[in-house]
Amino acid sequence: MNRQIDTSRLTNDELCKKCGGKCCNSCGCAYFPEDFNFELNFDNLIVEIDKGFIAIDAMFYSGSIYNKLNVPVFYLRVRNVNDTTPIGINSLGTCKRLEKNHCYFDLENRPSGGKFYIPFWSGCYALYTNQEFIDFWLPYQDVLMLLIEHYKKQ
Repeated sequence: MNRQIDTSRLTNDELCKKCGGKCCNSCGCAYFPEDFNFELNFDNLIVEIDKGFIAIDAMFYSGSIYNKLNVPVFYLRVRNVNDTTPIGINSLGTCKRLEKNHCYFDLENRPSGGKFYIPFWSGCYALYTNQEFIDFWLPYQDVLMLLIEHYKKQ
């Protein structure tokens, strides 16, 4: 994605306080593939997922060019507190990396799904579209399906 963003808008404490952490209390941030500094293959992802902070989720977006049949598009996100396995499809709950008064991640290391959200008086909005998000993750569907099968066997 490599967008230039105005980080002052992302760290607007007053707007974030008004929100009260609704985003962080509803689900962990989504990763973009570019957030990882390694090849997104089965072996590398197993190591990262087994650390306990990453879940595999799915987006069901019927408005997508790709998703005409409403097939799930798998992606990675930060695990929620209530995720008992790495498969967190449609799981809602507080982000496992939300600490008492702030995010575990500083802005530079935050997953892009959280980094590219702008606080607004009525909530937050994304600086990317559902279609862009799907396009980021399409090349990784095979490996994510293999990971789901792996974790289903455990």
